[in-house]
Amino acid sequence: MKIQYKAATIMALFGALIVLLLSAGYDSINRKIVFSQELELQKNISAQVSQHIDSHLKEKVSVAITLASAPIIKQALQDSNQHFARLSDRICQQEINTLNTQWKKNGVH
Repeated sequence: MKIQYKAATIMALFGALIVLLLSAGYDSINRKIVFSQELELQKNISAQVSQHIDSHLKEKVSVAITLASAPIIKQALQDSNQHFARLSDRICQQEINTLNTQWKKNGVH
């Protein structure tokens, strides 16, 4: 009977060792697969976000170019430049500070 118990113990340990090795291998493979899938998902999300940002920036640039090329804006800028060119540096800076304060107070962005 001793041989039977030894054989049963050896088989149980061998079985447990095989189960342990298979579990460790499965866990390792599973981690690699999950990591690669997560990495691919992050790449896809990053690509989508970058496309959204790119289209948003292109839209804003288009609006800025349109506004900058509008004749009324150009005329207002020329008039403003002529007005400030006639002022001394000190008075010019005071007027700019006053306009900045009003602009910030009104909350216009």
